[in-house]
Amino acid sequence: MPEEDLTPVDRPLHRSDLNDIRDIVHSISERQLQFLATAQATEKRVTRLEQHLWLPALVSVVAAALAILARVVP
Repeated sequence: MPEEDLTPVDRPLHRSDLNDIRDIVHSISERQLQFLATAQATEKRVTRLEQHLWLPALVSVVAAALAILARVVP
């Protein structure tokens, strides 16, 4: 089998193979950092939304209480 047909599994690693591996690992690291940043930004947005949910819920509870009170009290 000619040497150019050999894969890195069939032959000793070359410097170019190691550079390719380093580039792949660097690319994966960058993608993980981007994903982490996106996840953190999403978490912050969800937290802000959750903090503002109590106001509409409170208004709904008060409106329901007033509606019940209006029917009970003549």
